[in-house]
Amino acid sequence: MTDDSTWKSSVAFADRLAVVDKMATSLVKADAQLLRPEAMQRAQQEESQCMAQAYSKENYIQLWAARLKELQQIAESMPGTPVEDEPPQRFPADEPTQVIGPYKTAVPFASGLFSTIYKAMPTVNTPGNKRSLVALKVTSTSSEKPPHDSKREERLLTRAGGHAGIIQVLDSFTLPPSTFVMVLPFLPYSLASLLEAGHVKSTKRVASIMYDILSGLAHLHSLGILHRDIKPSNVLFTAPSSSAKLADFGIAWSAEDQSSEAPHDKITDVGTTCYRAPELLFGHRGYNTGLDMWATGCVLTECLHPSHESFFDAGDVGSELQLVASIFQKLGNPSLKEWPEAVTFPDFGKISYRNFPAKPWEELMPYASDDARDLASKMLVYESGDRISAKEALKHRFFECL
Repeated sequence: MTDDSTWKSSVAFADRLAVVDKMATSLVKADAQLLRPEAMQRAQQEESQCMAQAYSKENYIQLWAARLKELQQIAESMPGTPVEDEPPQRFPADEPTQVIGPYKTAVPFASGLFSTIYKAMPTVNTPGNKRSLVALKVTSTSSEKPPHDSKREERLLTRAGGHAGIIQVLDSFTLPPSTFVMVLPFLPYSLASLLEAGHVKSTKRVASIMYDILSGLAHLHSLGILHRDIKPSNVLFTAPSSSAKLADFGIAWSAEDQSSEAPHDKITDVGTTCYRAPELLFGHRGYNTGLDMWATGCVLTECLHPSHESFFDAGDVGSELQLVASIFQKLGNPSLKEWPEAVTFPDFGKISYRNFPAKPWEELMPYASDDARDLASKMLVYESGDRISAKEALKHRFFECL
């Protein structure tokens, strides 16, 4: 009999999270009455059940892939919901409310593995007493697992505060026994939702969004902070036409923060599926700001694609091997001459792949301008130290249209 612990330990946390997220998205699309927190809870239960039932990693993938395909087919048959330019401000709506500290009418809005986001309206007794919707990020600290750390997130956001491209912490408090709550501005739209709804159409709008992302990253990197999870769902907006702000610093890193890993021994189980940099996939723990720049390059290509498809493909269940193959198929198999830092990577060269030549960027991004292709090509480089920095990218000619 196969030892369960052997194959189960090879399934990365980020891969399981990606499965849960995709399942929850399909559940919400398939049932318009289902709230995101409930969908995440159901998806977590189903994923855990499949993990328990599977007898191998391959069987686990088969079980999830079959269920995911079924839900996606149901979701595709449902009519889409148009995105309004301005969010409705009437509150509370006809939804069940909860009391969270001084906030008496909190409504669930979104959910992750360790946190739930509520929208709430401050009362007269709430600090600041501003009558505008806020987001409450509620986390049970006792259930968090590294690299997730909500209190570190609050410290790093506070340290990076005041920048227009980064979400602001308004307040924080603790509820017994181990619940930590961050109060943030309520930003109801994400880049992921805007792309899905077709609200990012022009190259100029893409340039505007990317400029905001890079501006926020340049500020973070100047402070020695790595975001470690740049992706469309972590870029938020007040309205579809407003400026973009980086959010969700739950796995962010800084050498100056006491709860972060040592600089040369960072956790590699960070990032999300197709946005993960190649150095992570080969076990490099000494990664740096190039990690965020690779993910930003992936976001750029996704925004520009006519159907907003992800540039690299990790499959429905976020397979690292499939992601490596996808990167190689587009950028070519790297040699140590092209990727000298890889000589130090623990897992580099352990698996042989077919030899793929690098494709020209005109073929990789035929839908984009020469300037857009040039910027993407400077971000999506194997050698992390050769990737363009956020500060340098802000000066790129792609942004001359702004």
